[in-house]
Amino acid sequence: MSRAATAPKMFVASVGGAATSEDDLTAAFEAHNAEVMSALERMEAENGRLRAENERMGKVVIPAAARRGANAGASHSAGASPRRSWEMVGNVADLQAAERRAEHEAALANFMRSGDAVDLITDRAANSVDSDPDGGFLAPMEVNATIMQMQRDISPMRRLARVVQTSADTYAHPVSRGGTEAGWVAEKDDRPETDGPQLSLLTIPSNEVYAQPAATQKLIDDARSNIAVWLESEISTTFAEKEGAAYISGNGVGKPMGLLSLPIVAERDNVRDWGKFEYVPTGASGAFPAAQADPLVDLMFRLKAGYRRNARWLMNSATGAVIAKFKDENDNLIWRQSLDAATPSNLLGYPVEFDENMPDIGADAHAIAFGDFQRGYIITDRMDVRLLRDPYTKKGFVLFYATKRVGGSPDDTQAIKFLKFSAS
Repeated sequence: MSRAATAPKMFVASVGGAATSEDDLTAAFEAHNAEVMSALERMEAENGRLRAENERMGKVVIPAAARRGANAGASHSAGASPRRSWEMVGNVADLQAAERRAEHEAALANFMRSGDAVDLITDRAANSVDSDPDGGFLAPMEVNATIMQMQRDISPMRRLARVVQTSADTYAHPVSRGGTEAGWVAEKDDRPETDGPQLSLLTIPSNEVYAQPAATQKLIDDARSNIAVWLESEISTTFAEKEGAAYISGNGVGKPMGLLSLPIVAERDNVRDWGKFEYVPTGASGAFPAAQADPLVDLMFRLKAGYRRNARWLMNSATGAVIAKFKDENDNLIWRQSLDAATPSNLLGYPVEFDENMPDIGADAHAIAFGDFQRGYIITDRMDVRLLRDPYTKKGFVLFYATKRVGGSPDDTQAIKFLKFSAS
């Protein structure tokens, strides 16, 4: 029996509509508090583990290479430098991390070759993480961390948006829409009751994204190939492409709700219904006007000052190529190209991020976004990557079915503005 896909419920209460019930809000806040307490407990457990690890490292035997370095240092000075001592401890920690990484990769490689999950189960149990034989096996911890890191490097939305871990199938996020009023009174005047804040719920369901890379049995049997690294690359690339597209244009049915899927209207923040984004027109259909930079300046200052502190531009490369040629009245480029690949280029003082899922410049296209994406979009991670090995479906090949559960939805619709290529 298939499970019906559920779209994110953006706002339970709308302006002018029925208010969210007190029971719903109470349940949401209790669930939110339970989530926070669970996170604190996990953090405390992790701190305990780190303290134990720190104590163990204090007793660890320094490898021969490190001992030789320490002896060489001792020959130049009567006492060891505190900085040198910390460097030696850091070297030991790096070696231990590399050893753990190699063990995890070996466990995954053994699972890929033979289907033997004993090492995976033992490895996860040692880290107090349960396995799930009915639904597959969780990827080893170090390998899973590598997959997630590669996703952040590929998908700009994961770098820009707020990413939260959740243990529930649906993430409920209480939202305050403002509305609290106040008034001035004299000393002896009556104090009439004022309106309180308007609260709503943003609910984000978890959706399943999957990848199914295949490998020949010959490749898997070849011990000279690092198939664990190959699998990481295949999964991370596939997940990043699927998730990245959904974060921009997903319709919320069986996938995240994308930025461009909400209504985008011309009304300002003070009159616009909550749950709708605002656009600024370029003044020309499908193009920039003669004063090319003016719409960009208008868009930048349409965003409230509090959001501009952490604002970014978002566009695809084709749009960036057009804007990078714009000049001011002094014939200077308004685009500041970064000389470092790790540092974003700069437009009107704010970093530029490229997402090829954003639309090209065209009639009525919302091709450029500007805002604080940490406040404007939420990504929820439900669980780690899960692996199933299938050597039977396709003879001569082994299929690796990897899944994870994620959700996504716009949050504060005042935090992001769009540039629309239209006359009005």
